[in-house]
Amino acid sequence: MIATIEKFTQDIKAESQLFADRAIERLRAATLQTAAFVAKGKGPVRKLANTGIKLNNISHKSVEKFVKLQAAAIEGAVDASAKHLEQTAKADNVRSLVNGQIATLPASRDRVIGTAVDSVAIVRQAGKEVTKAVRDVVAKPAAPKKKAPAKKTAAKKSPAKKAPAKKPAPIATVAAARKSNSAKSAA
Repeated sequence: MIATIEKFTQDIKAESQLFADRAIERLRAATLQTAAFVAKGKGPVRKLANTGIKLNNISHKSVEKFVKLQAAAIEGAVDASAKHLEQTAKADNVRSLVNGQIATLPASRDRVIGTAVDSVAIVRQAGKEVTKAVRDVVAKPAAPKKKAPAKKTAAKKSPAKKAPAKKPAPIATVAAARKSNSAKSAA
C-alpha cells in the first residue's frame, strides 16, 4: 500500500514537473515574441522623431519668413510716414497737403495688400511642407479583408409583420398611475 502511494505521488510529481516545464517554455516563447514586438517599435519611434524634427524646421523657417516680412512691412510704413511728414512740411496750403496725402494712398494700399498676399503665400507653403512631412509618416491603411463566400441557404422566409408602435400615454394618465401606485405602496 505504501509503495502504491509512493508511486502515485512520484507520478503526480513527474506530471506536475512536466506541466511546469511546458508552462515555462510557453512563457519563454511568449517573452521572446514580446521582445521582438517591442524591438519593432523602434522604427516607428525613429520615424516619428524625424517627422517632429522636420515639422520643427518647417515651423522655424515659416516664422523666420514672417518676421522678415513684418520687418519689411514696418520699414515700408516708416518710409511712407517720413514721406508724408516731408510732404506735410513742404505743403504751401491745405489743398496741396490733402492732394499729396491722397496721392500716397494707392501706394499704401498696395503695400498692405502685398504684405497680406505674401503672408498667405508663406502659410500655403508651410501647409504644403507640413502635409508632405505628415504624409510620409502616416501608414497606409490596411487592405480590407476579403469576405468568405456566403453559404447558400434555403429560400429566405418573409420577415414577420411587426405590430404598430403604441402611442405614448397622455401625461394625465401617467400622473394618475403614479398616484395609484404610491397609494398602494402606502397602504
